[in-house]
Amino acid sequence: MTTRTELDRELDHLECMLPPWLEKLHHGSQLWPQLDVLIKEILRHSEPGDLPHVRYRLARMIRANRDMLERWH
Repeated sequence: MTTRTELDRELDHLECMLPPWLEKLHHGSQLWPQLDVLIKEILRHSEPGDLPHVRYRLARMIRANRDMLERWH
């Protein structure tokens, strides 16, 4: 399992890479499978007690990038 600090580092990295990734994306079929793998990997390494925090951070990322994500839904 991963410590909260390590989880936050992973989440920070995903949060920073998501906007440029979405801007460069050519087709939505590339987005969801890759994003799903990244999110599942973070969740898999999370301690049960950290899951609410991780889910909150992921939801915040999705809200912050909602306009670009909806373009590929």
